[in-house]
Amino acid sequence: MFEGLIEHDYTARVAQKTQLPTRVFASRYGGKFVCTSAIGTSRVEANAKAPFSMISPTCASERDAGVAPAGTQMRRDIALLWANALQSGRFRQGSRHRLLEAQGRHSALGVLCELHREMNPGMLKLRPHGACYLGESSALPRAVMSWAGLQPGNEQGPRVAICSNLTSQWRAFTVNVHDFMGVGFVALADALRSQI
Repeated sequence: MFEGLIEHDYTARVAQKTQLPTRVFASRYGGKFVCTSAIGTSRVEANAKAPFSMISPTCASERDAGVAPAGTQMRRDIALLWANALQSGRFRQGSRHRLLEAQGRHSALGVLCELHREMNPGMLKLRPHGACYLGESSALPRAVMSWAGLQPGNEQGPRVAICSNLTSQWRAFTVNVHDFMGVGFVALADALRSQI
C-alpha cells in the first residue's frame, strides 16, 4: 500500500466529482489509486498511470497530515492545562464514547469538562449513568467550547495528528476520534502540547 497526499489539481477534480472535501489521500491497490477523503472513502478510482506526484508519501509530520497552525484552534493556556490533566494520572481513561462512565473513567473530552467545572465554581459535577455535563454526554457543551476558545462545529475537540504505530504515518483527527480509536491520554497530551 502506498499512501500520501496527491497533487492539488487531481484532488480538486476528485472533490468536485464526489463532493468530498479537497483533502484527499491516495492508496495504490493493484494498479489503481483509491482516493480517501479526510472523512471517508470515496469509490472514485484513477488509473495508476495518471500523472500525479506524491507530495508526502509517508506524512512525515503532523503538519503534512493537515493540522492547523498552532494557536488557531483553541486557547493555548487551556490546551496546556488539558494536556497536564491528561498526563497527571488523576483521570482514568474510559471507553471513549462517554464524558464519564459509572466506573469513574473519563474520555479526553470528559477531562476538559472536569477542568471547566473546576475553574467555574457553581457548575454541577459530571454524572455517571448518563455522563451528562451541561446537557451533553459525548460531545463538548457550548459553554466549554466557548471557555476553551473552540469554534462552533468543534464539539469533538481540536484536530491533532498522532503517528500511527501500525503505519508510522501521521493521522489527523479530532481529539475525540483519536481517543475513541484507543490513543492513550499521554499521546493525546503530547499532541496537544506540540500542536495547539
